[in-house]
Parts: sequence; structure tokens; C-alpha cells
Amino acid sequence: MRITALRRGRTVGSSQVLLSGARHAISVAWFAGRDGEAGLWVDGKLAARIASLANPSETIESARLGQISRGNARTRGDLYLDDFRSTS
Repeated sequence: MRITALRRGRTVGSSQVLLSGARHAISVAWFAGRDGEAGLWVDGKLAARIASLANPSETIESARLGQISRGNARTRGDLYLDDFRSTS
């Protein structure tokens, strides 16, 4: 799992976080600003982040959940979502 964001008009991604087959609580936090950042939280712990987004006037346009692309040989299994919330 990883998160992606725009930095100066280009898509950048966090490092990949491998998950076990157990149930996990996943959160993504995003902060706009001159030094904006995004973080991926797994089971209450920061697992990956993207810094220096320089996005003071940006908004979130979409959230994509599931395998989007660039899986590897260890990418397998099923994804079940039981809740999705977007807050500001």
C-alpha cells in the first residue's frame, strides 16, 4: 500500500508498506500549506509520508482505493472496505 500526491504538478508516491493478511485500520491525513504533507497511518502508526508538497491552494479531487497499478510479485489477496470517511 502507498499514497500518492501532486508536487509541483507531478505525481509523487510514498514508500510501499506491506500489509499482512490480518485486518488493519488505514488512515490517510493530508495537510495543505507551503510545506504541505500527506501521511499513511496503519493501525495507528505512521507508516509512510510525503513531505514538501507546496500545496497551499490545492484540494483533494479524488480518493482511489484498491490496486491501481504497479503491483509486484508479492501483490495479491483481497481488499475489503467496511468504512470510508472524508473529513476536513
